[in-house]
Amino acid sequence: MPLTDDEVRWILTSDESLNALARRFGKTKQAMSSIRLGRTYQHLATDLPRRLPARSCYSCHSWRGTTDLCGQGVPDVASEGPNFARDCELYQPQR
Repeated sequence: MPLTDDEVRWILTSDESLNALARRFGKTKQAMSSIRLGRTYQHLATDLPRRLPARSCYSCHSWRGTTDLCGQGVPDVASEGPNFARDCELYQPQR
């Protein structure tokens, strides 16, 4: 059964965990995450912002995962790890 506008509003504004929301609405944790990220139910509660997915070098189009790691040549990835993407101005998500 599809969620209502009020239910989507609850999911977007609640501090509950994804697991708690999934139990509340009888859906999966992944379904709750998709709503919060704006991948589903974009047509409901359009006035509420969706959350941005966590940025990781692993999800960047320049990620090589080899010895040079970053295809853009950013050396900080080697020292800071894949979470460097949070501060990377060259970050472009994979499509």
